[in-house]
Amino acid sequence: MSKRTELEATIDDLKPDVIGVTESWCNSTIMDSEAAFDNYVMFRLDKDSPSGRGGGVILYIHESLSAVACHEINNSNDFNSSVWCLIELERNEKLLVGLCYRSPNSTDQNNRKLLEQLEESAKVVNATHLLLIGDYNFSEINWKQGKVESGGDTDEAQKFFDTTQDLYLVQHVIKPTRNRGDYVKIKSHFKNVNWEEEFKDKTCNEAWNIFKEEYETTIQEHVPLKKKKSKKPPWLKSGVKRSIRKKYNMYQRYRKTQQYKDYEAYRKQSNITKRKVRRAQVDYEKKIMRDFKKKPKAFYSYVRAKQKVKTGVSQLENDQGDLTKTDKETADVLNSFFQSVFTQEPDGEPPTLADRKADIEELIGADFTLENVMKKLDKLKQDKSPGIDQVHANVLKECKEEMAVPLFMIFKKSLEEGCIPDDWKLARVSPIFKKG
Repeated sequence: MSKRTELEATIDDLKPDVIGVTESWCNSTIMDSEAAFDNYVMFRLDKDSPSGRGGGVILYIHESLSAVACHEINNSNDFNSSVWCLIELERNEKLLVGLCYRSPNSTDQNNRKLLEQLEESAKVVNATHLLLIGDYNFSEINWKQGKVESGGDTDEAQKFFDTTQDLYLVQHVIKPTRNRGDYVKIKSHFKNVNWEEEFKDKTCNEAWNIFKEEYETTIQEHVPLKKKKSKKPPWLKSGVKRSIRKKYNMYQRYRKTQQYKDYEAYRKQSNITKRKVRRAQVDYEKKIMRDFKKKPKAFYSYVRAKQKVKTGVSQLENDQGDLTKTDKETADVLNSFFQSVFTQEPDGEPPTLADRKADIEELIGADFTLENVMKKLDKLKQDKSPGIDQVHANVLKECKEEMAVPLFMIFKKSLEEGCIPDDWKLARVSPIFKKG
């Protein structure tokens, strides 16, 4: 329920009659009062898991519509993540609404139960219309062209597509609803690689280069480039933006009419907007303070943005006494100074160090399993920037089961050979300018 505030603002803006939420992450510890919204009737199904993460669906129907749970389907099938209800329409007609979520890692048995549930929906007594919403994770289906493309779990996608056609269902959403990586296809690609064969008779460094090449190719195909958005204050949410827009429209109206009542309306809205802006700022600052331990970057980023005076690097004087003219020349001057503060070693062979004996046992081996690697990948922080190898933590975590296999083999080779891949020896060193 971490996105409840954002969802609430969206509901206030769009005022929809039917809302479907998949992956609600709700469990038995979250009460109905915490998940409910004013003026909406809620139908929820939680998926309590040992980790407390993932799963769960919630269906909201506006109270102006007469809606009841459809026990005919809810109680007749063991598909693990769906909820159904019936809405009374005019002329004794009824709309059957189903909200389903199919995980990308869904089992064959669960996939079969989903298809059976869809078939059951066509047999519900007195239901004259059917609205099916949710997230089914079948990116292989090209709804626009009406066919199933290769990649991913094609057999299951074909069965799902055939079932929707047999039931005469019409797909209304034909474009992706999120601009994010297609992790289903990324997982499928890495799962289908025979890593034993690829890494056979290869050194640790060669195995890493093979893995990196596969990674780069897959990312280019299945991860869209993100368009850079204009920077806006982090506290500027939809409700505040609407208030600012309303204030602007009222001011434009007053400029046209020059009437006192329009001026009063504008002044009143201006005061409301000021209060909302101040409240939004205070609420955001309280939030980043509460989350400081978990998200310190958000706090320091906000503090830096509030600085009135920002010191930058201006022109510098080079060895010839001339001022630099470009950013590159300035960077070269800084780099030269950065190198000058290190100890200058004489040319020739480096000095030989005497043997140093320490009372430490020799590391003969280190035992770790595939599960150990998977757990480490699951603990990665997804907001961290990638290193020189450009392997992003978010991809590693989302595809941990598939990524863990080649990485486990590379780690094993590294220990056996007593070396690490060349890429792991590289690092970015950036001199930081300090005023004074």
